[in-house]
Formats: sequence, structure tokens, C-alpha cells
Amino acid sequence: MLAVLSIRQELDVDRWTSLLVRQQSALARGEPSPGIPVENNLGIPRAQLLRAMYLLRAAEVSSDTGDARRLRSIARRDLEAARAARPIWGDEATVEAYARTLENPVSMSAVATALNESYRGSPYVKDIARWRIETGLWCWQFLPGPARDRLVAEAIWYVRLRPHERTTIFRLMRVSPAYQPFLLTWHAVRSEDSDWGRDRAPTPAPPRTSQG
Repeated sequence: MLAVLSIRQELDVDRWTSLLVRQQSALARGEPSPGIPVENNLGIPRAQLLRAMYLLRAAEVSSDTGDARRLRSIARRDLEAARAARPIWGDEATVEAYARTLENPVSMSAVATALNESYRGSPYVKDIARWRIETGLWCWQFLPGPARDRLVAEAIWYVRLRPHERTTIFRLMRVSPAYQPFLLTWHAVRSEDSDWGRDRAPTPAPPRTSQG
């Protein structure tokens, strides 16, 4: 019986993972979010978290205010259930931060609190790192020191993982209060790489003086 339950729970995880991929592809094409399957409560935190993420994305793009509120409410229940099962979970805290930006877009302190928990539990998250970096810079003034350090470290890790995002991340940093610590840490990390000399901008040559 336990084996059957475990298999069913893993199937729920696989199904909601696939649904999230389909949803992301549809949204990237400018299409509406696919329909939401009607089902009973999910019994495994990972599936609850995946469904919460799906519902929050659907709520964000919904043109119906009442429907968006309903989707956020269901997602909130999933998040609370996941947190009850796994109180310290960085992935859940990251989705929680996303939920708070939708529920109260101007509450920087609430989002910062969730982001701080997110960084404490999961210092690096590949799939939504850019969102977390952008959101963290937005509420930078409310982030405690350790969370700021982790944001800078994640931004550098993300740029090295996905070089094509380098220009975007550097542009975000350049207009934020995180730019100085980011740049100092970037130089410190890159100076250990064998190709560091090729990555640096060339030093301008001094102007020539006329002879005669």
C-alpha cells in the first residue's frame, strides 16, 4: 500500500513538472496559460509547490481579477501545506516571495522577508535565479547583510552559468546599490580563472605627445 502511494505521489510530481514546462512554453509564445486540471489535494510537498507555482503564473497573466484572486488563494493553501510538511525549504520560500509580489506588489519588506528565507534555504536556484536577483535588487534596502551577500554570489554564479545573460545582469547591477559589492566580488572570482586576462577590458594607452 505504501509503495502504491509513493508511486502515485511521484507521478503527481512528474505531471506537474510537465504542466509547468507546457505553461512556460505557452507563455513564452504569448499564448494564454493552459487550463488547470481539477483534482483533489496533493499529498507530497514537491507536487504542492509545483502546483502553487503553476497557479501563481496563471494568476499573474489572468485578465479576470476575480479568477486571479481565486488562483492565488488555492496557491496559498498549497504553499502553507508544503511549509507545514517542510518548514525550512528554500524552494518554498522562493515561491512564497513570488506569491507576495503578486498579492501586494508594493510591500518590499514582506517580499524581502521571504527572499531572505529563500536564500537561507537555497543559496542557488538555476531556473528562477534571474527573477530572484531582479526582485532582490528591487527590495535591496530591506534585505539583511547575509541575504545581500548571497544575492551577489548567486548573480555571479548565474552569469558564469549562463554567459548570454551577462549583459542583462551587469545592467541590472549597474543601476543598483549592489553594484560595488558585485563588481568587487566579480573581479575577485574572475581573477582566479585562467582566462582572466582575456575577459578584462583593455587599459587605454596614454595619449601620445607631439615630437618637435
